Formats: sequence, structure tokens, C-alpha cells
Amino acid sequence: MSAEIIYLDKVFDEATPRVTLADARALGLKRYFTGTPCKQGHVAERYLSSNCVECVSVDAAKWHAENPEKVQEKLKKYRSNNRTVLRERDAKRARDNPGKVNAKNARRRARKRLAIVTRDADAIMRQISNEGGKCFYCAVDLLPFEGHAEHIIPLSRGGPHAELNLVLSCPRCNIGKHDRLPSEWSRLPKRHATRAIAREREIIEWNDAQILGLGDF
Repeated sequence: MSAEIIYLDKVFDEATPRVTLADARALGLKRYFTGTPCKQGHVAERYLSSNCVECVSVDAAKWHAENPEKVQEKLKKYRSNNRTVLRERDAKRARDNPGKVNAKNARRRARKRLAIVTRDADAIMRQISNEGGKCFYCAVDLLPFEGHAEHIIPLSRGGPHAELNLVLSCPRCNIGKHDRLPSEWSRLPKRHATRAIAREREIIEWNDAQILGLGDF
């Protein structure tokens, strides 16, 4: 049996068709495979630039890990410049994959159930009402029933469904913040940023204490 190398769910062995760089260019392909290891020993496809696909992937992963702020900035810029395209893409995915949408909603409900650490509904409502009818992020006055119950640290980011993590938010801030942390949200009004980021840190410390069994549920 020929030796197999599996990379990115592709199996490369002696039976894998070899394609030269010249043939790849002639056929209009974006990659080619010669079976010859790169300088790092990877037996994988190569781009037309002759760069090993696996080397590029490894270097990209390393750059992302070392530059999280630049990665977030690039993502923000891309989303800002392609809002309409992304909105249409997400809407199409939802139409084409109703089962996946339902599954995503189910996962959120499950996370919410698992994340509940403050089970006193009155306590949660007290925390929300502490904002005095104003948005926690921009301090705009809210009409009755206009505000959203907002998780400062989203459930999808490991935030607890607890009194400390719940505030009242205007629809604009709630939607604009999306799944970001206050410290990641570049459009957070500066005059309220210090308070929001301080609360974020407090929640992280509190949540860690619950996980370690150092706090009261």
C-alpha cells in the first residue's frame, strides 16, 4: 500500500495525479501538485507562485495569532465596506438552510440555559432598571418597552446570563455592538467607554470565580 499524507481533508499518495506548474498555468488552475516536498517537508499542493499551500496556511495562522488587533480591524473594515453584500449573503443562507438557522437558534437557547447563574428574575430586572430608563452605552432616554435587555459579554462569547452581565440598551447600540465586547467595539461612545470596559472586566473576574467555585450562585 502506498504511503498516504492527509492535508486539509485531501489524501496525497503515489496515486495522486501530478500536475506541473506549466500544465497548471496552461489549464488555468490555481494550484498544482508535483509530489515533491517543500523546504519545510510538506508534501502538499502549491500555488502558482510556487509557495506551498500548507506553509502559507501555517504562516497565516501564526500571523493571526500574533496580531489579533489587526485581524479584528481588517474584519471590521471588510464588514463596514460590504454590509449590503454580507446582509444579502446571510439572508440567502437563512432561506437556503432553514434547518441550520433553527439549529443555531437552538444552540443559543441551550447556551442561555447553561449560562444562567443568577436565577432570580427580579434581580435581573432590578439590574436592568438601575440604568434609569437610559441606554447603558450611549445614555439616550428610552421610551417604555423600547429598550433591549443586553448582555455586556455575549452568551456566544461565554458571558453569563446573570444580573451583573445584563443592562438596558437602545436598539441601535444593541444591534451595532453585535457580538463584540465593549473593549472591542470601536463605536462605543467614549464618554461611556470607561464604565462599560470596567464592567466587562468585572464580569470576567466574577464569571471566572463562579467556574472555579469561588463565588455564590
